Amino acid sequence: MQVCGLLGGLSWASSMDYYRLMNQEVGRQLGGLHSSRVILNSLDLHDYATMAANSDFVGITKLIKDASEMMQKGGAEFLVICSNTAHVAAKELEADKGTLPLLHIADCTAHAIKV
Repeated sequence: MQVCGLLGGLSWASSMDYYRLMNQEVGRQLGGLHSSRVILNSLDLHDYATMAANSDFVGITKLIKDASEMMQKGGAEFLVICSNTAHVAAKELEADKGTLPLLHIADCTAHAIKV
């Protein structure tokens, strides 16, 4: 099982939902006491919201890239951003070959629609 880097705190409530749903699905698929392998980096929503209010998308991207790099150093193999709006940095993250691969919410949504 791969180690997921969960970028949370944007808000903590959505992070909780992602964590809960991931573990429920892993338990459902694998049975027994299985749970997901996760590294959680919870950002301070205040910092993100301040940057967003000032349209500081460069700052937001740097914040997310720095968090992603920290999780990668800790052993994460891919990134999930626990917030719809924080995907504003997705294009830059995907273009940077040095960062974790991003499991993008739009890709997951498109797959669910097709199924």
